[in-house]
Amino acid sequence: MRILSILIASAFCLTALSSAVRAEREDGPSEPPERSKPTRSTSQPKQVKTPPGKPGSTPATPTATIPPAATPAAVTRLSAEGEGRRAYLKFNCYGCHGMGATGGMGPNIVGAESGDVSEAVLQGKDEGMPSYRRIATSADVNNLAAYLRSIGTAREPKFNDWWVTIPRK
Repeated sequence: MRILSILIASAFCLTALSSAVRAEREDGPSEPPERSKPTRSTSQPKQVKTPPGKPGSTPATPTATIPPAATPAAVTRLSAEGEGRRAYLKFNCYGCHGMGATGGMGPNIVGAESGDVSEAVLQGKDEGMPSYRRIATSADVNNLAAYLRSIGTAREPKFNDWWVTIPRK
């Protein structure tokens, strides 16, 4: 009895699948709906042509406006201190050094010199600091050092989300 119900369900699925394939052959391949991916952009809206509708359907709009957040563009650049804060958050430095780099499980690194930052980030430390050589660029290291020197000054960025295009002050 159980096998019979499995066979009936399989036959039903095959029938539904074959009718979908037949409909696609008659109408042409269907395209999945476009998803707009959020990206970081401050440019003007981009005009994009939409494909014409199928015969017998309502005509498609000749152009569609995509909001600036959905158009691919370069990430808005911040100051060196801002980019350093972004790297500090992106690499999860705050997990050991605290949100203000004043220490926690790791030492206080406020005001660290560029050479010390470069050595620690690229080579790691025996006390538990991993090497970020594979993911950190020299620009990241320089920006991190600029951020650490800016802590406690008027130039210090205060945002908490590294992925936000233009962080709030």
